[in-house]
Order: sequence, then C-alpha cells, then structure tokens
Amino acid sequence: MEKEKEEFNKQKDDYSGPWRIATDKVKKKEPGAPKRSPSAFFLFVNQRRADFKSENPDMPHTEVVKALGKIWTDMPEEEKYPFREEELHLRAKYKAEADQWKKAVKARKKEEKEMKAEPKKSGAKRAAVSTAAATPYDPASDQHPGISSSSAASAVEKETKGGKRRKKVHKSEQKM
Repeated sequence: MEKEKEEFNKQKDDYSGPWRIATDKVKKKEPGAPKRSPSAFFLFVNQRRADFKSENPDMPHTEVVKALGKIWTDMPEEEKYPFREEELHLRAKYKAEADQWKKAVKARKKEEKEMKAEPKKSGAKRAAVSTAAATPYDPASDQHPGISSSSAASAVEKETKGGKRRKKVHKSEQKM
C-alpha cells in the first residue's frame, strides 16, 4: 500500500497537464437574461463583508466568508428575518423579470422560425412563374414554359466524367 502511494505521488509530481478536463456540460447564460436573486446569506455577507474586512485586513477573503458563515449559523432567526424578507422580495422581482424575458425570447424564436419557413422567391423567379402560366407548352420547341432556353439546356445537359454519364439537375429540382 505504501509503495502504491509513493508511486502515485511521484506520478502526480511528474504530471504537467491540466488537473481538470474541460467539459461543455456547463450551460452558458444567454445574454440579456435577468440575473438570479441572491440568497439571504449572500445578502448578509454583502452587507457585513466590508466592515469585517476593515476590522481584519490581513485575513484572506475565503477566511472572511467562513467567519461570516459561522456568524450566520449562530445568529438567531429574529436577526435573520430582514435578510430573508429581502430575499423573498428580490426572488419575486426576479421571477417576474424572468417570465417577461422568457416570453420575449419565445416570441423572438417564433418570429425567426416563421422567417425561415417563408419561401424565398426572387423577383425573376416570380416573373418566370407568372409567365409560365400565360405561355402555352409547345412540344415542337421541346421547351417547358417559364424556363429560359439556357437553363432548360443546362437542366437536361449530360456530361461525361470518368467514363460515367450523369444528368445535371437544375437548381429548382435539387433537394434541399
């Protein structure tokens, strides 16, 4: 057991890589989202930290928070009451802001989805479609109404590549 521990400590000392492997599991906060309300303890710490730090200037921040946590734990409920009331007030305010923000995000996403769903037709395609209905089909010309002769030729043109023949497909016929 002792030998394994020594081996582990040796490997640990020799290791130069990161101690933690970064993962993408942490959900990133969206910009514009309301900030979550602090707990009663954090309201207490924020109020008392500056005074406690001025009384103990050499004390590290982590020790200051630990000492304030001990004070909070030993504090009677009557003294905690104002902080708990403030927490409830801020939490209600946060919930209202969050609901309003979520509705705005939902409306924006719905609007974006509708914009993507709209068919995008350029003016030239609309004109071609409208003239296609007015132009009768002439089998002698071997041209479909509404398609220019150059695009019709490219749609049916075949090219040889590597000994295989393949049909070129017009942009309007391609699958998306």
